[in-house]
Amino acid sequence: MSPSDPESLWWAQARQKALSELEAFRQGQSPLPALADSLLELSDTFREREAGLARVSPPLTMSAGQWIREFDTLSGDVEVVSAIALDESSPELPNGGAARLTDLVSALVDLVNELPGGESAPPESR
Repeated sequence: MSPSDPESLWWAQARQKALSELEAFRQGQSPLPALADSLLELSDTFREREAGLARVSPPLTMSAGQWIREFDTLSGDVEVVSAIALDESSPELPNGGAARLTDLVSALVDLVNELPGGESAPPESR
């Protein structure tokens, strides 16, 4: 990336990728392990580019470091649920896992929607 490239491009693209992956999972078009892998890749991207997140406009509602930790935590939780599902070798998640996963995906959508995307996207109702 050259210094003249718009800094906003990477996070707008990461935002769109995250929202697309989460929506594909919600619609049953993407398996849980693929979602977990994609979220972990995005976590790496956000960590590597933390300074850029600190400069987004409008600014995040929390510091870039806090935002990244929140994304990492939620992504890690999705990874754990995915690992449990794989260990169980069952399409059904045990012990309320499906409800927990729904909550995690909703929380991730809300968090990612805090990133400016270049277009106005209404936040989802909680």
